[in-house]
Amino acid sequence: MTTFFSSAPQLKRDPLGGKRGNMEDLLRTIRRTITIGVLGLAGCNWFGSGVQVDMATTSVTRPRPDSMVSVSYRVTNRGSTSTYLLACDHRPDAETDRLVASGWQEYLGTGCLAIYDMSPLILAPGQAVDATWSWDVAGAYRLRVFLGDGPNAAATSSVIGPMFVVR
Repeated sequence: MTTFFSSAPQLKRDPLGGKRGNMEDLLRTIRRTITIGVLGLAGCNWFGSGVQVDMATTSVTRPRPDSMVSVSYRVTNRGSTSTYLLACDHRPDAETDRLVASGWQEYLGTGCLAIYDMSPLILAPGQAVDATWSWDVAGAYRLRVFLGDGPNAAATSSVIGPMFVVR
């Protein structure tokens, strides 16, 4: 009885760096596609709200220890879609955090008297709205503005403004 041995050429490997297999080409194409997709999404600002809180000044001194000071801030939609802000009387209704020894702590929540319109404020792409925050207690603070992608979801996420100091 005679046994014949035959090697299959498709199972042989080229040890000298010949053409790569189809699996490596496929993996390279998948990696490239994912990278381009992630960069594209980042360019469309889909990873963030695109809403930004800016302040002209980050330090305010009270003329007297018991006097009120006002800090102006601007909320800008730098995204590519409209966003809805939690609002009171057509102005952003910001929550205040205060810096304490252990870190940031919620200090003043949002609030709006029932006589004012509480419907969300719509910010179109590129649109900005100015507002003020007033207080009479010294400390380091930051404002948190709540927003969402629809009129019924205006408080689903938030954006934090820069720290400012009241002296």
